[in-house]
Amino acid sequence: MQKNYKVTNDSSLKTGFFVHKADCTICVFMPSHKGLFFSDVKSDPTHIMIDTVDTIKNKYTVKAYSDVCKA
Repeated sequence: MQKNYKVTNDSSLKTGFFVHKADCTICVFMPSHKGLFFSDVKSDPTHIMIDTVDTIKNKYTVKAYSDVCKA
């Protein structure tokens, strides 16, 4: 993401990081309780990307999938 957009972070606020898009909008990525960062797209349904396990599971071996699940 950093290759294509300006990304900023204010660690004192503990609010995640901000992606500054070319159209001057900002996407906020917040940490979940487990530490995974996400962007709440409820307010902007035009930019939703969904990639489920079912659509990508054939790209990985059973061992590779197991290793990720253990992490």
